[in-house]
Amino acid sequence: MRDLAPTIAAQQPFGVNDEWTATHLERIAVSNGRRRDALQCLGRFVYPVELRTLAAHTVAIRNDLSVDTVEADATERMAIQLHHLDIPVLSASGLLAYDAESRLVVYTATDVMNQYASESVSEPRQFSAL
Repeated sequence: MRDLAPTIAAQQPFGVNDEWTATHLERIAVSNGRRRDALQCLGRFVYPVELRTLAAHTVAIRNDLSVDTVEADATERMAIQLHHLDIPVLSASGLLAYDAESRLVVYTATDVMNQYASESVSEPRQFSAL
């Protein structure tokens, strides 16, 4: 999986410090509604979640459905979008950790959702396989 942080950081103006870059990466990460919804779903789990589970919950929240009623093809499309588009950005910004081999995702940020989406998370979580 491609790490986007060096690419995004390289585009920053001369003299920009790491703190500004980290904040900028967080803002880029949560600027997309699908990423915010995925983070909101992920923040509800206290353990690493399989990508397809996160995808099903994200589809459910985006379409105001029960997770049980989400169709398999919608889950598959969302899993592909999350894997290729959203998770790399969220991972580069430090909001989550993702193990592409096992397809497990864990929420690692504590205050970002409070700051950007008014969701409460008690403490950071770590994924020991990373």
